Amino acid sequence: MLNERVRAGLTAGVIAAAATAGAVVGFGMTQGAPAEAFTSAGRLLLGVAPTEGGGRQLGAFAVGVLLHVGGALAWGLAFALIAGRLRGVRLLAAALLFAAAVYLVRERAPALLRIGHGARAFPPQVVVLHVVLALALAAGIRLAHVGGRTGATPRQRELGLDYVERNPPGGTEQ
Repeated sequence: MLNERVRAGLTAGVIAAAATAGAVVGFGMTQGAPAEAFTSAGRLLLGVAPTEGGGRQLGAFAVGVLLHVGGALAWGLAFALIAGRLRGVRLLAAALLFAAAVYLVRERAPALLRIGHGARAFPPQVVVLHVVLALALAAGIRLAHVGGRTGATPRQRELGLDYVERNPPGGTEQ
């Protein structure tokens, strides 16, 4: 069971990273600097000044992207541990509540774990970013459950018997 939740959390985290990165890039594009949020987060971790050379800035950007993905994976795993078994409207409601909690602890969380850290976003944009986070987390959990279906019962999965042959050589299903 924990294995399934970790897989679901990683799936949700990857989808959340992609969705929120797209939103952060979109916010940056309106100001003419689509990569600035990632670069500034990387600068913060690496101690790179904005005036340093291009290679250092590129390194800061790469580290910033990794920080964003790592933060989203951490939130995805946390969400999966809390709501990994939910489906439908309950899953969506839990995702919205979870994203609201992430928003509320934003000021208390370490700066580099904040979704969109470094983005020059207005408060309504930060709310939109967290709605995107909620939808992505719910979609990730849902996708992990759909993609993880093997035809095995929960007891068979627990015993490690995940493979159920759909079309055996004799032509009858087992």
